[in-house]
Amino acid sequence: MSIPDFLFGLVLMYFFFAYFDVAVGGLFSVNMNMHHGH
Repeated sequence: MSIPDFLFGLVLMYFFFAYFDVAVGGLFSVNMNMHHGH
């Protein structure tokens, strides 16, 4: 592969933060629904 290490790291970080943001957002939305559901 001819992809520079820093570019590969940037892509990896982008996907990691994108997935992390979705996972955390889902957890927070579930917690908010549980606390403010009633």
